[in-house]
Amino acid sequence: MADADTQAVLDKRFLAGEITTLYIPEILDGVVELKSRKDKITALRNNASYALMTFFKHVFDRSISFQLTGPEVRDVEFKGNPDMVDFDLADATLNQRYQIFNIFTVNNTPIDKQIKVLEAWFTTFHPQETELVCQMFERKLKYKGITEALIREAYPSLMEPKE
Repeated sequence: MADADTQAVLDKRFLAGEITTLYIPEILDGVVELKSRKDKITALRNNASYALMTFFKHVFDRSISFQLTGPEVRDVEFKGNPDMVDFDLADATLNQRYQIFNIFTVNNTPIDKQIKVLEAWFTTFHPQETELVCQMFERKLKYKGITEALIREAYPSLMEPKE
């Protein structure tokens, strides 16, 4: 645990988006710790990436539908064999990993291929990222204070306006 002065510097750098090697769970953990809505929005905007915005879009945009359900995703065995898919997720960048979300929303992708992608994907992800993917399919983000309303305010053009 960092001392108070070090933590204050890290908090300031996080708010400013100067820490660029954060994974999505680390960003979400940092946003949850912030007290004001304004600071949360600032941190979300300053730490925006293709991966983060794609993740939020898939969690909160109801125009996107999945073929697999949350329980089906949680039931995937995490055996791990990257050879089961056509690309090696271990060597993929974070943004490339999140680009494959469209596999789960295209109706012509067979369910068995989707499950194989998940099996390979989960072997390359940190357990917190795997949990986030499960939450995405369940459409229930379990981070206090990170709501659809907050994400819509932070990224106004990310999703179609709510009707």
